[in-house]
Amino acid sequence: MKKQKKQKIKLLLISLFLIGTVSSCKNVVNDNTEKDPLNESLSIESDTKINNPLANKKFYYLDKKEENGELRLSIYPYLEDDYDMAKIIFTDSMLIDGWNIMAPYEWKIERVSQQDSLLIYHLQMMYYPETQETFKFNYNEKKGILYRKDRDTTFILIDSLKSNSVRKVKAEWIL
Repeated sequence: MKKQKKQKIKLLLISLFLIGTVSSCKNVVNDNTEKDPLNESLSIESDTKINNPLANKKFYYLDKKEENGELRLSIYPYLEDDYDMAKIIFTDSMLIDGWNIMAPYEWKIERVSQQDSLLIYHLQMMYYPETQETFKFNYNEKKGILYRKDRDTTFILIDSLKSNSVRKVKAEWIL
């Protein structure tokens, strides 16, 4: 009986020793993981905020009437919700180009630079990271007009908060 008691105490001590050893090894692993320079650089990168002056803004593409040059906003009444107008939406780290209202392109903003009044957005496509693009904008905050320069074309957009200042027209189906 005494021998069995000694064995139980011995097993209990060994168990406690093993539990203590495993716990201390776990703490060492956690301490090493937290101090890993690779992980630290990743967390610094993800915390870096992009200076995006157009963050949280929505702009609608305007059409120019050929006869008199009037700018107007085309609405697609047969579509619902946020697909009813061609638009660009800016978030802190993303640009959503909804020129094609049925299949908007989502772009990750890599960085934003500025040359005089020109805002230059360096973008990477969300689902195809090998696709990169540069969008150039000129924003007149007072009028709420955003110009997007693309090679030989300039698109004119209006801030959604000022969209009541332009005439809205029903768009036709284009087949």
